[in-house]
Amino acid sequence: MNFWRTLAALAVAGTMGACANPHTPLAPEITSLDYPKVGEIVSREVGETLIDQYTKYAFEVAVPVRQMRCDWPTAAGYLSYRGDLIASVDRSGTKRYCGEFVQVLDGGNRINVLGYECFMPGQLSSCWGMSASDFRIEKVSRTHPDNFQRQLIYTGKSGKNIYVSYREFKNDLARPAFTQDLTFDLADGNVIGFKGARIEIVEAKNTSISYRLIEKFQK
Repeated sequence: MNFWRTLAALAVAGTMGACANPHTPLAPEITSLDYPKVGEIVSREVGETLIDQYTKYAFEVAVPVRQMRCDWPTAAGYLSYRGDLIASVDRSGTKRYCGEFVQVLDGGNRINVLGYECFMPGQLSSCWGMSASDFRIEKVSRTHPDNFQRQLIYTGKSGKNIYVSYREFKNDLARPAFTQDLTFDLADGNVIGFKGARIEIVEAKNTSISYRLIEKFQK
């Protein structure tokens, strides 16, 4: 299941009736990259990134080192979790890990989603047969759904022409419709631009380029 859909479902569960036991995902670690700084002169080689802008959120998750499986005697198939098990806290401030709770049927060919359940590693019922050592606690990074990564990459030079590739990434995946190869003729001037970004070319060679960022990508 999609990470952000799971996260949204946990947030919605926290707004349900008074009988619910809401769990709120822990605040993520936010990392932003805005390379290079405006006005800074830098040099890059062919194949390296001229401009890189993104925001990424890192969430704490529990990763089972083996399959989570509970063979409940009165249920068909077996019970399991799938997707990211996201660190959350309940009303008392107790940390738990929450995810999509499923029933696996027909040897794994059919999945029934039972809802979103939270647990503490090491305090699962004996049916699971798992201890705290059966989980790794990690941080997983996801590109924020309201943002995306954008890059300009230097791909070479021929005569007065320089070649640049533009790429966009959504949720860490390249967006094919938003990948474009560009050619700029320096005979028309040493400032090039795309999607609001402006770069002043100081020197362009077959192996490297020196430049100054004038304007960043515009949203």
